[in-house]
Amino acid sequence: MSIIKDFVDACNADILRIVQDVFEFTVASKNPKVHIYLSGKLVEFVEKLHTAALERAVVMVDMESKFPATYNHYYSDNIEKIREQRVRDMIEQSMTPFSDGKFGKSSEGLLVATQGVSNLSHEIRDIQDCVTAYYKVARKRVTDNIPMYVVESEIMQHLHRIKVELLAIGDVGLVNLMSEPPAQQRRRKEIQESIAILERSREFLLSM
Repeated sequence: MSIIKDFVDACNADILRIVQDVFEFTVASKNPKVHIYLSGKLVEFVEKLHTAALERAVVMVDMESKFPATYNHYYSDNIEKIREQRVRDMIEQSMTPFSDGKFGKSSEGLLVATQGVSNLSHEIRDIQDCVTAYYKVARKRVTDNIPMYVVESEIMQHLHRIKVELLAIGDVGLVNLMSEPPAQQRRRKEIQESIAILERSREFLLSM
């Protein structure tokens, strides 16, 4: 699972970096509060997709570990290839030197190579063959399914919702976000009143 998690994390990091680059290029708000807010919402949205992708990956790995099954014909093909290779290895081990110095097949040598192999050993080999064949099929299945059903399905297919997420704040929310804090508003009002008093005083002095 750690390998799959690292893969999903790496994909998410690349996706987030690209999305942020596009955001910085297209959203040129000069208001730092608006920019920080929208940037934070973007990261939050992508991280939600990341979490969903990891949850899907956990389910898939759990299914693979609890229910090892396949209907892929490559499973039986792999078993056949493994057993054929074992027979070839046994034949090579049975090769005996002839009088001319060359090696050839010998029924006696093949008999010696197969002697001493108990029924239990044969059963163990059969189990090993089945496990090895299944592993090859399952590895290919996971290699295809994790990018397709985790990264593509849980992250990439939902990126188009970023625009909706960023615009969900609405006009009223943006106005409130861009508005000054109450303390700053009071200070601005005091300064404006002071400016007005000074302007009236100036006009009075000029009229004298």
